[in-house]
Amino acid sequence: MDTGQTKVDETFYNGDLQDEPEVDFSYGRTKLRVWEGFVEDLFEYPKIPKSEWGKMSRDYFFEQGPWAEEPDCYVDAEEYYKDLLNYRKKKFRFDQSRQLCDRLIEMFAQAAQKHDKVKIVVE
Repeated sequence: MDTGQTKVDETFYNGDLQDEPEVDFSYGRTKLRVWEGFVEDLFEYPKIPKSEWGKMSRDYFFEQGPWAEEPDCYVDAEEYYKDLLNYRKKKFRFDQSRQLCDRLIEMFAQAAQKHDKVKIVVE
């Protein structure tokens, strides 16, 4: 039975790390809670060339949008989706970072198909 409640997916977050920062990506009835270390691994180690940066990368590296810690920041799913596709080919330090990249691509693709936005909260 669908209760209409948001489902929190903590696949990429360890609740034992309560003092560790997290990033929440929310779309529809799903909130993907992520340890910030996986997000850092997505953008860093190694960085993709600046010439390939899209909206999500620019927001991250220039600390804009959700990374400026704006509350309830809604981002354009299509712009972020296109940027995330650039990260498919890079190497990651953690296996979970590859899985996170794929999961984010899936979430942003769903939102982009509906010309919708995704909420990102950096805590």
